[in-house]
Amino acid sequence: MRRWVFLVLMLCLLALPVEASVQGETIKGAHYVARYPVVTANNAAATAAINKDLRVYVDKFVSAMEQGTPQDEEGRDRIYYRDGATGWELMYEDPQVISLRFQDYYYSGGAHGMHYDHGLVYDKNTGARIPLRHYLRITPSQLAAEAVDHLYTLEGEKLGNPRLGTVQRVPQDYFLLKGGVVCPVFTLYELVAYSCGSPIVKISPARAAFYNRINK
Repeated sequence: MRRWVFLVLMLCLLALPVEASVQGETIKGAHYVARYPVVTANNAAATAAINKDLRVYVDKFVSAMEQGTPQDEEGRDRIYYRDGATGWELMYEDPQVISLRFQDYYYSGGAHGMHYDHGLVYDKNTGARIPLRHYLRITPSQLAAEAVDHLYTLEGEKLGNPRLGTVQRVPQDYFLLKGGVVCPVFTLYELVAYSCGSPIVKISPARAAFYNRINK
């Protein structure tokens, strides 16, 4: 049942309003639906670079759905999936930058599937992916301190205790929100229970400026 609820939520992402520079495309298979963004940037080269990077995520998902996961170095068998979906959301855009969230979901059996949330920020002039340190230079311990009071679900619900773990790393997946908020994205089970999804830490512009000053 959970996987069907999840798939409905993924479909709802496409109902959200988006800017004219982002359009949705769909690939349908026998047991999956891959919805992904197509970006129009400030020039042809940037447009091509952004969409090429986005297609890496889409093509990896479609390949896994069609052929199963690659056999790993230890010779373990492929994993084949029964259901799957991808969805996306425009998180922030201005004339120079676009920030997206891309989510892929895989179900191979059992109580629930697994989903992975990718925060993507691109320069609309060059098409280059903008690394987190461009906006936020922070250490794991500093991020752990911020997470105590500023840990949220992807839907914006504040998360309290209990938690499964503490911050041990600085994720490179992140997205931007309006007003200059920077949101590193953690994986399922890393900090909170599966039901909470992939948590984010919201770093305000003032706190980001503070950490950037002390972590030059």
